[in-house]
Amino acid sequence: MAQIIKFPMNIAYKAVRIRKREWHVVWVRVLDRERPEEARWHLQFGMQRAASFMCLDEFTDEVARRREWHQFTIGKTRLLRRFLIDIETLVMEGRIAVEVDDVRVRHLARCAA
Repeated sequence: MAQIIKFPMNIAYKAVRIRKREWHVVWVRVLDRERPEEARWHLQFGMQRAASFMCLDEFTDEVARRREWHQFTIGKTRLLRRFLIDIETLVMEGRIAVEVDDVRVRHLARCAA
């Protein structure tokens, strides 16, 4: 007997008002205490796709272990949307914290209360 697993096809973020602008300021922080290096690696993949390799300056394993905030900018709203899709599972699992233009990005399951 097989168990069928359904994956959500749409983004499950709480509505975040993101205005079209030339640059978006993004703050990220790794919250995972068990495997912060792994969470950072998955996070940096999305960061690279949205803002190139230059956004990874000073974002090291040590920064992830100390749970410090890291700031970078994304040039287009389309790229920001792609970044949020890439990191959706990390936000859902509570492994990272993200703020975009001073607005906290949270998952719907955490916002139900």
